[in-house]
Amino acid sequence: MMSIFRDIKFVCRLFVKYRGSSLLGIVVLGVGLGMSLTMFALVNGVVWTSPNIEDGKELVCINWGGVNSSTTIGSRFGFREYKLLKNNKLKSFKWLAGYRPFQVAIKNPRGAVFTERYDGAHVTNSYFTNITAKPLLGRLLHEEDGLRGAKPVALLSYTVWQQHFMGLRDVIGKKVILNGISHTVVGVMPRGFKFPADTHVWAQFGSSASRTDVHNLVLFGELENNVPVAQAEQEIITILEPLAERHPELYRERHKVKIGSFNLSYIPLRMQIMFKALSICALLVFVVACANVSNLIMVRIAKRRDELLIRNIMGAGNYQIIQQTMLEGLMYSLAGTIIGYIIYALVSKTVWSIIEQSFFVVPYWWSMSLDWEVHVFAVFAMSLSTVISSLLPAIRSLRFRERPMLRNDIRTGSGLIVGKLSKPLITIQIICSTVLLGIALMMIFIVHYITDWKLPFNPRQILTTNVQLNLTAGFESASQINQFYNGVIKDIQVLPGVKSAGFSFHEGGIIHTKREFKIRGQSTELHEKEWNAATNIVSNSFFGVFDMQAVLGRLFLNSDTSTSEKVAIVNQYFVNTYFAGKNPLGSQIRVHKPGGKRQLQKNTAPWTDWMTIVGVVPNIQRRLLPGERADDFAKIYIPVQQRSGRGLWLLVKMGGNVIEVVNPIRQIIHDHAPLLAPKSPIQTLQSRFDKLNRSLNTLGEIIAVFGAVSLLMTVAGLYGLISFITLQQRREFGIRSALGAARSKVIWLVLQKILWQLLFGLVVGGAISIFSGYVLREKLAVLNIPFINASYVIGIGIVVAACFIAVSMPAFSATKVPPSEALRVS
Repeated sequence: MMSIFRDIKFVCRLFVKYRGSSLLGIVVLGVGLGMSLTMFALVNGVVWTSPNIEDGKELVCINWGGVNSSTTIGSRFGFREYKLLKNNKLKSFKWLAGYRPFQVAIKNPRGAVFTERYDGAHVTNSYFTNITAKPLLGRLLHEEDGLRGAKPVALLSYTVWQQHFMGLRDVIGKKVILNGISHTVVGVMPRGFKFPADTHVWAQFGSSASRTDVHNLVLFGELENNVPVAQAEQEIITILEPLAERHPELYRERHKVKIGSFNLSYIPLRMQIMFKALSICALLVFVVACANVSNLIMVRIAKRRDELLIRNIMGAGNYQIIQQTMLEGLMYSLAGTIIGYIIYALVSKTVWSIIEQSFFVVPYWWSMSLDWEVHVFAVFAMSLSTVISSLLPAIRSLRFRERPMLRNDIRTGSGLIVGKLSKPLITIQIICSTVLLGIALMMIFIVHYITDWKLPFNPRQILTTNVQLNLTAGFESASQINQFYNGVIKDIQVLPGVKSAGFSFHEGGIIHTKREFKIRGQSTELHEKEWNAATNIVSNSFFGVFDMQAVLGRLFLNSDTSTSEKVAIVNQYFVNTYFAGKNPLGSQIRVHKPGGKRQLQKNTAPWTDWMTIVGVVPNIQRRLLPGERADDFAKIYIPVQQRSGRGLWLLVKMGGNVIEVVNPIRQIIHDHAPLLAPKSPIQTLQSRFDKLNRSLNTLGEIIAVFGAVSLLMTVAGLYGLISFITLQQRREFGIRSALGAARSKVIWLVLQKILWQLLFGLVVGGAISIFSGYVLREKLAVLNIPFINASYVIGIGIVVAACFIAVSMPAFSATKVPPSEALRVS
């Protein structure tokens, strides 16, 4: 025990003696540990977490496979499927429940607060029973609440209770209007409960939703102990086979059942890839930091070579020497861990803010906190860094035995050059830095290219929000819907600074969903694939928002009503693709499928009547990305007066300050539809598009930080190591200069000590970064970005330049050793 305390005191004296290099090592390792700690806390709090429903119970989510996304309506189950599964009593599940997410406009008829929109959920009977939730006030939903003829009831979140009912405890039994329907409040959930994600209102199926029409039900549950996922998936398919035989059109794209983590169903695939990439980057930064400290300790051992020889002669055993070396590594790791916690405290809020901005929905159980798992990881990382940073130096210290070197001579070279164990560490640092910087630059390149849409209009001057006109809120007929749109447009256009206002079915007027269509007199059999085009329902004033003038024909007129001839307008992409540039005016088209919605009965009726093309307008799409074609953006415009749309996007073009009209626009919408609220916040199109692109932006930004930090660590390590080499061989370089050696010769003597490590590291690191970049681009579906290989060349060039600067600075100082100092015998 006394020897350990003696060694600790000795290590502390070394830290004080070499305080400059010691501080550098602590900071470098602290940054590596801090970034690893931050990334682990993030991944642990987002990817490896789950709703706090029941201790030790992991929820699974059930979806159909064979569709693009696990969260689209097409991959979810219908209520009939759920009832069939429940009636057959699944053996693979302890329990099964479901919910249908929906947007709900909430208004307290006796309150003074504006109607607000929240996320809500229609739930099955077993929903609250199985998640063991308890209300703060009142009761939960019961099975009889969903029976035919039952009065509509609702369960409110703590937030809604506070905002709309002032937190009064007599809220139970009071009325609340949800999407225009009066409900009785039966309970209030405790603060923080928002299951399944950010839900604020719960209602039973049947109270305000038709069970047989529900086709976007999210099923979740808990598997029986030791039941394989594949077995549970097969059981569901077997039970649903009779339904699939009766309705083959519904199951044409549903190839298999997929059971996965309930939590991961809220993380888009691109974001899951992002977290994996960030975890690997954090690991690489950690390795670079440990390699740096390991080299630093080996440099110290090299300086203490004679001391270690004397210790060996006087009987010091290998164990004591290893113990001192390991203690030095432990001291670095302890100090580095403290700095790591400080770094976490400084950057965690910023990182979490970025994550919140990257997701449209942030489930309430996600967090980024220092729980016990994070502390365990910190201890593990500290122990690992101790071993990694001090094991190789400890092995090297055992190489020193009694040799005929223990003398005071005037040899020109110290022999303390980069050893066989130091060279691989230098190579590892260069490889990691090259990989990180190459991938970081690639991501910056990709993000810039994809998010730079090069739109033909200024999205910062156009405000947008989405409205949903429900039947239950008084919008029962097309005339009432059109009256709302016309009234809102008329009132908004008189606001100061407003140039134009209109409505569009497609978000931002450009983001769209394709629909199948036909051209009268032409057959699709002559073409390689079915004809599909984006079909956008717009108001007459829509084209003015984007300053669109008719290239051919005319725009929509007030006379284009439900009783007049059905008309349509197409864009230039449509004309070039389906009319080969010929004049399309007078031709008739008809849309046959509404697209996106799944129905149990096959719908063969056309979605529209035959429409006459009366005009051609310019394209307002973003630029085409690699792999996209012009026909992907062919568009058909339909006047809202002839084809009503209940969920359109309001677009307001501004000539002045966009912020000044946000509240007036909200007031106008409220005046025309008091029981409804905008489905999304009133914001600029640029803000909306930034939200859509935020996941890739986040990936690029964080990986770029990792790449920069890794490069700085490598540069610091190289500079310190080469500075030590030149210091130990200072006399040799001075004598060479005194004897007439050229400055370039001396510089080359220094550079060649690290040249092969630099070349090997750049070649291997460049190859790994190119391969990793290809895999990452394939996962992100952005393979064919032009000039993407330039990012790797630039990354390697930056590493070469940084390493050259780090090495050349001490090399140049070696050429300035005075001959008098070099020839002096000490």
